[in-house]
Amino acid sequence: MKKHFFIAIVAIVTVFGFSSCATTGKLDVSLNGTVLNGANFEYVRPVTSIVKKTYVFGLGGGNAEQQAIDDLRKNANLKQNQALTNYSVTTSRKMIVGIVVIKTVTVSADIIEFNK
Repeated sequence: MKKHFFIAIVAIVTVFGFSSCATTGKLDVSLNGTVLNGANFEYVRPVTSIVKKTYVFGLGGGNAEQQAIDDLRKNANLKQNQALTNYSVTTSRKMIVGIVVIKTVTVSADIIEFNK
């Protein structure tokens, strides 16, 4: 009886472990960059945000991409006539034993300032 129970537990963990690793590769976040079509701006500085989330069996963590973008906008401390442009989003995943996934999202952008 114990042998069948152990096999059932291993099978369930394996199924959930592999099914949680499936991703669509789709980025569902809003990146509203500024269109630059003239020489009416100056480059100020770059800004970066890094967010790490942990998922167990594909659950938990939340939307890491959206949180990284929200943190980037908050930490940019934009002043009047400044805007973010040239967004870049990089995502990496580290899997531990097929059950735990650590997702790291790095979002960077440039701050520009428009001339008056």
